[in-house]
Amino acid sequence: TLYVNDYLYYSNAFKECRAKFMIQDRNLGMTNALKNYLFKESGGLLSTCTQKNIVRANANNLFFDADIFFTLGKKTAEDLFALGARIDSVVPVGSLSMEHMGDIISQNDNNSKEIDILFIGINAVNENNEDRDGYYDSVKWLANLSIKLPNLGIFIKHHPSCNNDPIESEIVKNTNIKYIDKALNSYQPSFQSKLIITYGSTMGYELIGCGLKVLFFDPDQKSPFLISSLSGSKNTIYDYDAAQQMLSNIEEISIIKNKTDYCICNTDVARSIYQYLIKQEDK
Repeated sequence: TLYVNDYLYYSNAFKECRAKFMIQDRNLGMTNALKNYLFKESGGLLSTCTQKNIVRANANNLFFDADIFFTLGKKTAEDLFALGARIDSVVPVGSLSMEHMGDIISQNDNNSKEIDILFIGINAVNENNEDRDGYYDSVKWLANLSIKLPNLGIFIKHHPSCNNDPIESEIVKNTNIKYIDKALNSYQPSFQSKLIITYGSTMGYELIGCGLKVLFFDPDQKSPFLISSLSGSKNTIYDYDAAQQMLSNIEEISIIKNKTDYCICNTDVARSIYQYLIKQEDK
């Protein structure tokens, strides 16, 4: 029934709306192979998709189908091919979400680092139990470290859409951790931080591309948010003792050198996509 509905819907839609290129902004890989086929049948040249998130290895909708995949970085699509993705061309362009942050990015070197550690959270309430355990263990690490290293200013920032999380609130209670107003744009405090830590936010990859110091916590070594090239790297922390050692001197934590593997620092992503497609049309 689902495929019949898709066929009828998209075949009629593409009769009324014809285009050379189709650009899809899909969360976590929800492309539609039938839609892409029908678009090409209607006269379309290329079906494309922009990368909005790091694709979780244990989630639904892992199969990508697109002629062109506009990715955050050079390596942020590699794991998809092991899952059988049909992608003809991978084109790293950067993050559309960060496109409007040009002023902040350009002022990166001049921004005062008022925050020692910023932990970018996820909406763990909506995750499955396995992912939640790893996330909450990460918060427990921070809670303990905020007490053992009271000289550090540790803050948590959630996206505006994040639900209230009683489990996280209980973990953080009676610690030195503070919250940043979730209504604020997350990129602003990120660029004011000496160190970014996350368990599973795509922003971690984006901020690597902008030259910020980023660590990934993976307490149970099961995080589905880590791409292969980060697994086992010195910027991924698997045990509490290593976390304490590194946070004891955050000035010595190194910036990832091959930052374009994770995100292209591009403040005009839309133009990059446009220019690439125009070249394809000329071919």
